[in-house]
Amino acid sequence: MSFKENFTREGADDVEYDYSAFWTYAATFLILFLIPLINKIRERIFYSPKITNKKEYVNCQCSKCKTKLEKYVSKKKRENYGFSFYFIIFLICCISYFLLLTYNEIMENDGKLKGFNPFEILEIEEDSDEKIIKKAFRNLSVKYHPDRNDSPDAKAKFIMITKAYEALTDPIAKENFKNFGNPDGMAGMRLALALPPFVYDKKNHIPILALFLIFVVIVFPGAVYYWFTTTQQYDDSGVRVENHKMFYDYLNENVLAKQMPFIVGSACEFEACKLVQDQSKFLSDLLKTYKEKFPKQEKQYQTSFNRLKAICLIYLSLDENAKVPPEMEDEITFVMNKVPDLIYTIYKMAMQCTMLYYQYGNYFEANKKALNKNMIKKFDYHCIKTIIEFSQCAHQRISANSNPLVQLPHISQDVLRGLNK
Repeated sequence: MSFKENFTREGADDVEYDYSAFWTYAATFLILFLIPLINKIRERIFYSPKITNKKEYVNCQCSKCKTKLEKYVSKKKRENYGFSFYFIIFLICCISYFLLLTYNEIMENDGKLKGFNPFEILEIEEDSDEKIIKKAFRNLSVKYHPDRNDSPDAKAKFIMITKAYEALTDPIAKENFKNFGNPDGMAGMRLALALPPFVYDKKNHIPILALFLIFVVIVFPGAVYYWFTTTQQYDDSGVRVENHKMFYDYLNENVLAKQMPFIVGSACEFEACKLVQDQSKFLSDLLKTYKEKFPKQEKQYQTSFNRLKAICLIYLSLDENAKVPPEMEDEITFVMNKVPDLIYTIYKMAMQCTMLYYQYGNYFEANKKALNKNMIKKFDYHCIKTIIEFSQCAHQRISANSNPLVQLPHISQDVLRGLNK
């Protein structure tokens, strides 16, 4: 069977087609999208604090930590019922509607190619005698005769009634039905692609071909290009690749813990921080307070005001003696939630460079003049130790000079001062 025969349905007046295969495929395809969306809505509606981020003091039961946890849960629930929530609901409704349409089509097309059953066509019992068969044929033939019935299906129905009658009364047709299941004798089944009926309409051929070309030539290559370009901008931790060179230049084997907030806060991700005019005085005061802790800035890196704000907020969140304005809590949370991934990227880079240096150190030292600036840095133990210690401080939101006991639940600076007395 040629492609043209499949596509144009030549001889459609003589052949009955079953379209249920396409609608079954369409329903399966829709369900693959519907189930994850429903599960997403279920997670948002039945949100539980048990899945709260560990950085929100889940394990601590003191009043301060419980208050923070309650605020976090309340905020998370409000976020869950934002625009994305209602958009997912809209998608579920649309997919459910199309799923209902496909179900109706499946039910309508189901059984079109089932075996030829003359008793069912004549609407009589299988043990009916010849008198009942003739009576049923007479009544149905009068009802569905094309000269008496203007229905579009009347002609096909009349032909089926005639064949059913012959299969039960004519000896040859009866023998054919007994041997082959059809009064006309052996018949083959023609198979075609599982496509919807509108595809075979000649009026739709040009629009369908145009849509196909648009998808193949524009949409699909564009989607692949967009995916490739966006994935190339991030490493496996989700951190922008352009940060790596900056981290590499700022880090060295003598890096100090007080310099780490500046290095982390200089990441490209913090360009999203917004500068609010009401906060200008507060941020300038923070900049004056913490500027002495900044490392020597590289000339090729110009720290923008947005990143300076993120740097100051990191220093502020790690300062137990500073008072955080309530209106800036959300911004600090936004900044500090990105810090762990950035620290992990810095740690991994320092470890890899250190291992490379120790593996090929003799070669680097021997060719120091030839390699010049292209020689791999030696970060060494002190740098890696500083990164790990800063990671602990960032997760606990304490400064590097704080007593390690502060990291324990229920232990605060006030408790330690009381113990010292």
